[in-house]
Amino acid sequence: WLAIYQLLIGQNRLYMKQRELQDVRTSLRAAANLLAFELRQASASGG
Repeated sequence: WLAIYQLLIGQNRLYMKQRELQDVRTSLRAAANLLAFELRQASASGG
């Protein structure tokens, strides 16, 4: 039972790390999109 428990704990940790990485990627993508939008707006207004 100990081996199964350790396997489940390891799988859970891996899942949590993958979830964190996905959250970071999503945040970076949103920031890049916002920056691109802001740059387009500044360019369009001549600023």
